[in-house]
Amino acid sequence: MSISSKLRGFKVADSKRSRICGVACATLSDLRLKGCRKLNISNSEASKVAILLQDGTFVEDDDYFQTLPAQTLFIFQKKGETALTGYQILYNALQAVHSDYLHCGEEAMKFFDRTTKDKLLKLLKNSSQNEEKKSLCHLSHRNEHPEWFEPLDTRLQTKEDYMSSRARDRVRGYLYKTQDELRKRTDCRKQQKIIENVLAKLKAQLTKDGHFGSYFDRKTKVISNRFCNPSGYFQCEGRWDVGKCLYHENLHGINPYESHEMMVIFSTWNLDHGIERSRTIIPSLLEATKIALDCDKEDKLNWEYFYSLLFTRSNLRLVHIVCHDKGSHTSRTCDPGEYFMECKNR
Repeated sequence: MSISSKLRGFKVADSKRSRICGVACATLSDLRLKGCRKLNISNSEASKVAILLQDGTFVEDDDYFQTLPAQTLFIFQKKGETALTGYQILYNALQAVHSDYLHCGEEAMKFFDRTTKDKLLKLLKNSSQNEEKKSLCHLSHRNEHPEWFEPLDTRLQTKEDYMSSRARDRVRGYLYKTQDELRKRTDCRKQQKIIENVLAKLKAQLTKDGHFGSYFDRKTKVISNRFCNPSGYFQCEGRWDVGKCLYHENLHGINPYESHEMMVIFSTWNLDHGIERSRTIIPSLLEATKIALDCDKEDKLNWEYFYSLLFTRSNLRLVHIVCHDKGSHTSRTCDPGEYFMECKNR
């Protein structure tokens, strides 16, 4: 079976995001067929449905579809409808909650016009600098601050529970993307066996480490893993090649524990790999598995080195969206001397 014909899992939603379903498909036409069924779109309408990504990009050919990762969300837009982009979802979420921060909705929409970004940054600065003074910031339980929890799962009883789940979701996302890319980039069965063994070890260690839910948990016992201070205030750690925030020291900061609006805005912050996951770590891990196969070193493969690069703070920085450089990190590479334990020990 060719790579392009393998079933992969995706998500489909209607233009208003009122219904989101999971589908497993191998081609764009398969996605259209199953997506329309899931979303109750009639056969007469199915051929006229436009398929879009969250940023508004139209997906019209199978070659492009095959380049998209599993779990991508596709918007099915029927004729005459207007699909909501991810940015509009953020805007609507901010407007939905009536509070002193209602103006954030307007500013968040303007943020994506680079000429007006400073207005939103100043707004965030004002709120983040005063976070210690907020009477609701220190509250944790649902019954103490119900407005913070209004749109969330009723099973979540504390802010720390929710923030931990957000951190775990991000780390799981890195695992799933790594797994998909490793499996796609090799067709050698013996090498695939080594890769599956490495993936099993990565998954086991992540389970042991709680999928690093401690990253966003202000009350975690693993303080060295926590990105925030004890009150829940997060500071931008700056672009990967600079080592500090590009803006004023206190400008890029936020406390999502303060209000629901701040928590929504915090979702736009990124965990950035200094040594890039897709461009550098994955190819290096594939190279290491190939060497292990050729030189009979499978049991000496230093999977812990790649684990640290993929999931730990040794290679992750929490950055504001403005400080997230998505260009190639050409000066940061993996160390071949760490690929195998015998090389490392020597």
